[in-house]
Amino acid sequence: MNRHNGTAWGQRFLQALEQGLEPKRLARGRQYSASHRVPDWVWTGGHLRFSGKNRGTAYYGMNEPIRFEGHIEISPLPGHIWEAVIPRLGNQAGFIARLLLNEIPDSLESHLQARGHSLIPGRYGEDLQAACSCPETESPCRHVAAVLVALAARIDQTPLLLFELRGLNRATLAARLEDTVLGGIVATALSDPSVEPEPVTSYFTRPEPHLMAGASLSSREFWRAPSKLPTRMEPPQPSPVPGLLVKKGGDFPPFWQKDVSFIEVMDGFYEEVRRKAREWS
Repeated sequence: MNRHNGTAWGQRFLQALEQGLEPKRLARGRQYSASHRVPDWVWTGGHLRFSGKNRGTAYYGMNEPIRFEGHIEISPLPGHIWEAVIPRLGNQAGFIARLLLNEIPDSLESHLQARGHSLIPGRYGEDLQAACSCPETESPCRHVAAVLVALAARIDQTPLLLFELRGLNRATLAARLEDTVLGGIVATALSDPSVEPEPVTSYFTRPEPHLMAGASLSSREFWRAPSKLPTRMEPPQPSPVPGLLVKKGGDFPPFWQKDVSFIEVMDGFYEEVRRKAREWS
């Protein structure tokens, strides 16, 4: 998860919105989100569209649910900004490593701010505009606010979504990274098609009956094994690399303060234990 001063990217998105909005507007959206009343929404082709319906309220004379729909538009960053920033960062190992972890390093935001832009679309009414068909007069309405809160949660889960929100889709990002020295690694990962999960009938493994066709089984055969168990068990084979976990620490691990090798001491100790075990058996 990407953090800046202890805050994730999605929360930074909401904080930027709060600077230009009344706190109660987004608070209403958080209430809708907490009660699972967020309208259905989808981000496609640079536009976020949502729809839903309000429950009827007899007090206002609305006994039937009222359907609504709306959209949220986020202004993309100018193309020349991406052309200047991505090639420069694509040659930095730290930037590539964070992208591979589905994270966005703060260095990207620093480069954008140096050019007078930001990855966070926080200015409501300027680089972020919204409309809804509901009768609310205040902007943003509760439906837009709920979708913005849900969008922030999605950004926290998938920070790379910010690239698409700001006009740089995965295909374009992969193409521009391929032109850099290290970016080809990320470009390959971004170009791989995602694997769709396969639906299952249960979260837990269920036993399934398996009957052999044409086979009959008597009660005696069911309760007694068809052949006797072996009377002599083969001795276990020794591991190819004895004491593998011990040897990973090296001859002088941090907790070992003696001059003699820790591995040599432990080898002697285990050999003595094995010898004693053979004598006792």
